[in-house]
Amino acid sequence: MYWKKYRGNVQGVLVAGDKCAAPTRWWNILFLLTLGWPMRAVLVNLSFNPVRVGYRDANGKTMLTEEFVHDRTFCVRIGHEDCTFFAVNARGEEIPLGFDGTFHKTDKQVAGLQLV
Repeated sequence: MYWKKYRGNVQGVLVAGDKCAAPTRWWNILFLLTLGWPMRAVLVNLSFNPVRVGYRDANGKTMLTEEFVHDRTFCVRIGHEDCTFFAVNARGEEIPLGFDGTFHKTDKQVAGLQLV
């Protein structure tokens, strides 16, 4: 997935960080993406339309995917810090997301779900 900066106000869903994961720093981001973020948050698109998924981190940095997610239920990685996830439709309007809990990447609840 390719992420780009997003400018706009979002409500989103606040997901508590995984305190077992190492704190996110500029120098360990690659390691964390591959090995260090084993926890996933399962999110539900409350509309039936494709959406682009985004996040706002603890520092206020807001990013949005370039690709549309067509699945109604999908998962995102959880880092050490709290993070707000949101979804935007093709017209740029925010779509409400449901939160279905956090799970380890090996749990059956996230098996087969698209990872954003």
